[in-house]
Amino acid sequence: MKKLLHSKRGIAAIALTGAIALGAGGIAGALFTGGNSATGQGSVGNGAIWNVSVGVPTGAPLLPGVGTQTLTYTIKNTTNTAQTLHSVTSALGNSGGNITQGGVAAPGCLTIWFNLVPKTPALPQTVAPHATVTDTVALSMPASSVDQDACQGTTPDVSVSVS
Repeated sequence: MKKLLHSKRGIAAIALTGAIALGAGGIAGALFTGGNSATGQGSVGNGAIWNVSVGVPTGAPLLPGVGTQTLTYTIKNTTNTAQTLHSVTSALGNSGGNITQGGVAAPGCLTIWFNLVPKTPALPQTVAPHATVTDTVALSMPASSVDQDACQGTTPDVSVSVS
């Protein structure tokens, strides 16, 4: 070893061996650099949560060809941000072609014997946080050439749907 340290060839060999060792260590270090990663989830809320209520009808009880009842509906934006109201639709409760009252079919009282005429707010409409939109639906029972006695005393369900 002493001989290697004193000769030019020996010093060159030791230097070359050291360079190779350092180079290999550098490569190994490059291949094993430290690091880590993690994945989380963001949270995207649902669209507006609307609360829709339909009031009791005003007006005299309906008779075939006589009278109109008005039902007022209220739509509330229940969120803390403004939401866009895109559509409002109304419908009579229907089960097999019969009206429903309290969710139960009224046999023989056909939905085609009633008219619903909604008064719809201007759409689309931006509704402020916790604000309401109110409008009406008119319900009538046109006269028919067939017996409509099955509808006597019924209370047709009227639903209002929004998005």
